[in-house]
Amino acid sequence: MPLTRVGYNFTWDCDGAISVGTQRFRCHELQGHGVQHMADAMRSSCNPYFIALGQALSVRPAANGKVPGIRHEIMRPQT
Repeated sequence: MPLTRVGYNFTWDCDGAISVGTQRFRCHELQGHGVQHMADAMRSSCNPYFIALGQALSVRPAANGKVPGIRHEIMRPQT
């Protein structure tokens, strides 16, 4: 699904986990966070939300297991 179809109103009802194939990814909040928007998911660090968003955007890992365009390091501002 193209980004424009997902839009800013994408929500995910976090029940504490999400399944991708046979793998189950748990949220740190075992009971879940309930309905999350992007800002909510960032505040609560809701991993299932971001997995669901990636699925909605049709983001698929490359053959090497990395997602194109996603950096795998944290860049911190210089102080």
